[in-house]
Amino acid sequence: IKQWFEKWRNKLVDETGHQLAFEDVEVQAEELWDRIKYSVGGQLAAAISNAKNRYDETITELGDYGGKPERLLALVCYELQVCAGEEPFYLSGYEAAEIMGLDRVKGQKRGRRTLKIFVRKDIISISKLGNQRRATRYYYSGSPPEKGY
Repeated sequence: IKQWFEKWRNKLVDETGHQLAFEDVEVQAEELWDRIKYSVGGQLAAAISNAKNRYDETITELGDYGGKPERLLALVCYELQVCAGEEPFYLSGYEAAEIMGLDRVKGQKRGRRTLKIFVRKDIISISKLGNQRRATRYYYSGSPPEKGY
């Protein structure tokens, strides 16, 4: 961790242009740490990996809707909630499209539509609507994955 602080410290200066002391950087890092909501990319990658390991499981609320891509996306939603704990998780239409094996840009409408269907099926619920700059935040509200797909 000290290497990370040193790298950060070398880029930071105070109001007078002097390099900050290691202790100043340490305090700033502690203040910022509490603001971090989720890790960019790492949490999603872990959720996808965990969901793929559940290849023989499904979410009951899916019923007959969709196929393997939709089932994988629902399992990823479950895994994202596990990673986020009590907090909502973030997921964009672009990410949903990629999870379902679609082109990120061309498939984002289908990704968003599938997430909306998941909301209607009570698999996920919206915590805070997103916009063009921020992904919507969701809570997983479905039942846990079950064997028997």
